[in-house]
Amino acid sequence: MTINMNTTLFEKITKCPPSWACETIKHWDEIFPREHFDLQNFVTHEVFESRTNVDMRQLVGQWDHFAGQTWLEAIVAPRCKPSSMTDVLRLYEMNPSYYFNGEVDGGIYLSSMNGGPWYSDFGGNHRAIVAKFACEQMLRENGFYPMVEGVEKHFYYANLEASFALFKQLSALHDKGIHVYVERKQVGVRLEGKRERIDYHVTFFIADHRFGRRMRSQRLEMNEFLTFARHVISKNAIISKMDRVRDFLRSDAEGLIY
Repeated sequence: MTINMNTTLFEKITKCPPSWACETIKHWDEIFPREHFDLQNFVTHEVFESRTNVDMRQLVGQWDHFAGQTWLEAIVAPRCKPSSMTDVLRLYEMNPSYYFNGEVDGGIYLSSMNGGPWYSDFGGNHRAIVAKFACEQMLRENGFYPMVEGVEKHFYYANLEASFALFKQLSALHDKGIHVYVERKQVGVRLEGKRERIDYHVTFFIADHRFGRRMRSQRLEMNEFLTFARHVISKNAIISKMDRVRDFLRSDAEGLIY
């Protein structure tokens, strides 16, 4: 099949790009880092939703591929597999309803953190780019914004205060005698209609060497960890007079002081 590129979505995009086309595609790693401090360890539950729909205006980034490029650059000069982008654009012209009638059939994978905006990851990154532009073009031409049907959604939920803020700050006090570890165990799986939910139990192990030869250590639940971390960080790991009194008077020789 020969396609007249003068009437294609590609031509329309390049002639009159949407207002958001020059915005940078965000990187999933910015909100879900896996190196040094792996956010996966702090995820309290995950939800998977299959063959569902999505508003592509809520798509702000990708796991890799085109992250760092603008949306327009991803179409006209794709950094990752340019031939694949050409193929996806060509297939769209052959079947413009593909994204709107369920034929996607799990071919686009999206992830979000704590109910935030969507990032395409794992698969369908080229299709996600084209779908975002196709939806915008339909709005321009027909006056309504369509949903893309048949996508896979992955919802992550994590305590970001514990993972990004306090855990990192507490880990930085390693040289002052504070050692912190996080552990996560799966505790349940259940189906909620078309959704599958996986729950995890997150705990923290603290070893505190600041009180002399006797190490204080304890396994903490999330809320206990937050309290301990705030207490130690606020004092930059310096033991206060009150803490030393509590250490002297406390019958428990091993539990943490906070």
